Amino acid sequence: MKKILISILIIWSINSFAQEDSTSLYYQAIWYYNINLDSLNSKETELFIENNDGITEKLPSQIGKRKITILTWNNSKEVYKRNNNKLNHIKIFPARINEDKIEIRITPYHGEYNTRRNKLSLSLSDWVIIQFKFDCDKNKYVYFGTTGGGI
Repeated sequence: MKKILISILIIWSINSFAQEDSTSLYYQAIWYYNINLDSLNSKETELFIENNDGITEKLPSQIGKRKITILTWNNSKEVYKRNNNKLNHIKIFPARINEDKIEIRITPYHGEYNTRRNKLSLSLSDWVIIQFKFDCDKNKYVYFGTTGGGI
């Protein structure tokens, strides 16, 4: 019970930051995800991130050289149409506690919108986990590392 209460308090504190606050762990996670893309020499100029209440409103409209577009129920068809009905559809999942670290999973999917069937298909390829650890001296969570995997 104590662990659940601590988890809830940590998640609540993560979500309590103001919009586009660079101290938000989600903002930092997308920053490190962007660095990861740069290290892979990715040619992506835009990140298409699925809306997730409590997470995506904390993100800036641009990170580094990449523009960020939030995919919502209202704009998804149009965004896919502008991109020949195919794009890297990114999901950011709520923070999780793993031992003494907070982890934020960012998963890019190969998204394809079928206009004839009015159907969106997402294919999983890989994922990235951005980790943060509490620094007692700084009294805040700091970047710990990036791990990833794939199919």
